[in-house]
Amino acid sequence: MAEIYGDNTVFESVKDCLKALMDALKTAMDTAETDPRPDTIYDGHEQSITSFPAVSVGISDDGVVVLRDDIGRSQTAATIPQDIIVEIRVHTDYDGEGNYVDRVKVFRLLNSITNYIKTNAESYLVTNLTGFLAVKLDPSEIGIENDGFDESLTIGGYFKFVIQTSFNHTQA
Repeated sequence: MAEIYGDNTVFESVKDCLKALMDALKTAMDTAETDPRPDTIYDGHEQSITSFPAVSVGISDDGVVVLRDDIGRSQTAATIPQDIIVEIRVHTDYDGEGNYVDRVKVFRLLNSITNYIKTNAESYLVTNLTGFLAVKLDPSEIGIENDGFDESLTIGGYFKFVIQTSFNHTQA
């Protein structure tokens, strides 16, 4: 049974690519015995986090921006560029009374993630993501979530950035 109607699977593909990149980063950090390093990588924010520190990847609540001015059109098709706002989260503890965000650990992990994305994302996405155009890290957003991530009931930090893609839409 198909999981998606049609042939535009860019959202799932972006998430899968980010998960693969973070898995590769975890392996590199394990090999180098970097401290801190993630214990587990999750392919979505709506998880029951069971070990810390953890990293989750997904499409941001800010969603997708279709760049309508840049649409390429022909008689029967359109190439539609879009900015997909993605978010990588670092989870360091459960959200609860007495728990606090370990800012040093969070920012060290976020720094490792941003360094890895800057170095490896573009070459990986060119090969593995159909319609990939660019990674836009500027402006990016990095921060601490003191009030907790609602989906996982955890605290930690996040890194948001943009992946530009395009997809072809064929008119019937």
